[in-house]
Amino acid sequence: MKYFAEIENNIVKNVIVVDTELDLDSSKTYIEGSIDGSIRTNPVGIGCTYDSENDVFVLPKPFPSWVLNATSFKWESPVEKPVDAIYGWNEATTSWYKMKDFD
Repeated sequence: MKYFAEIENNIVKNVIVVDTELDLDSSKTYIEGSIDGSIRTNPVGIGCTYDSENDVFVLPKPFPSWVLNATSFKWESPVEKPVDAIYGWNEATTSWYKMKDFD
């Protein structure tokens, strides 16, 4: 099985799974991707952007303050995430907050 992104104006409009490329509609533009990010850097999904210059998929920007790393093509927060617990992002304060334990 192969995953293909239907691209329109560099935006993924649909993702289809096919056995062979012959199953694709020749009137549309498709780029092969993967759901684990092993093809074209990031997992492909509806709403992703296809960067043809770098031949990568870029996930939607999670928060306005985050910036795209031009090497990894991953979104990064303006503040490094702590690693001692589970944290969530607070866009209003542009900071990480420790989430309550899940018991």
